[in-house]
Amino acid sequence: MEFILGCKETCLKCPYRELKCVTLIDQQGPYNEANIADCSCPCPKYQAYLAVQDPEQVKTELATFGLDQNTETWTILMTMQKKFAGRFHKVDGLTKDEVDHWINEYLVCIEDEVREVREHLAFYTGAIQDVNHSTVELKKEIVDILHFMMDEFIVGGMNSNTLKQYYLKLYAPNVIDVKDLLKFAYESQSLVYDYQNKDKYYNTFILVNRLLDCSGKVRQQISWKHWKKPSPTIDYDKLYAAFAETFKILVDLFVVLNMIPDDVREIYIKKNLENIFRQKFGY
Repeated sequence: MEFILGCKETCLKCPYRELKCVTLIDQQGPYNEANIADCSCPCPKYQAYLAVQDPEQVKTELATFGLDQNTETWTILMTMQKKFAGRFHKVDGLTKDEVDHWINEYLVCIEDEVREVREHLAFYTGAIQDVNHSTVELKKEIVDILHFMMDEFIVGGMNSNTLKQYYLKLYAPNVIDVKDLLKFAYESQSLVYDYQNKDKYYNTFILVNRLLDCSGKVRQQISWKHWKKPSPTIDYDKLYAAFAETFKILVDLFVVLNMIPDDVREIYIKKNLENIFRQKFGY
């Protein structure tokens, strides 16, 4: 990206501080944090970052989705993700071949994010040196898994209500309905196992590996082997059961990393809207 000299004060606030920006700033001399002041840096990433810090801009943008802050969390997430995914490929009325293709594409994305999570756990390189930094990065990677998991649900034809039905059927059969699925799942699963007194990095490692098992169960329901004659139909009952299990394991990860539903909601909304604002500002 291009960078206009003279914006070093802004870039002290910028969370990205790309190498090209930092290099040019360093050529001007050392930072003087005592003189930090607002300026009109033209960088689309920085302008998008500023936009999502403004509650009014967030409220206005949410309204374009037909949403507000009182909408149930999982409905907000699925609605926003569907609109975002729809900018890149068809999401409604998919043929059986298209469902097979896109589910497999998103499974690959999830599996890649799982590998990135494991890299942050540093199991392959030794003990974690910076626990706080590792936790922050882990949370970012888990939210990336959330994005692709919802894409997978969307191309499979599952909406927030269908997910709620299958989750309750499998994991809370005595519950008829819940107001907020994500909060209900988080609170229920928090009671099952005392993650707070266990090694969260080890549990994260176990759970992301279980996500890979879930990916395997999902993949069993689609035709993905190019050397095999494709099945003419999809058993959606089995597919949605596998989706519900994937959701459950992801919520377990939220519990392990103390990512409460309100935090997940805020992180997701801001990240999704930031991507939208970036494109509006010419990124």
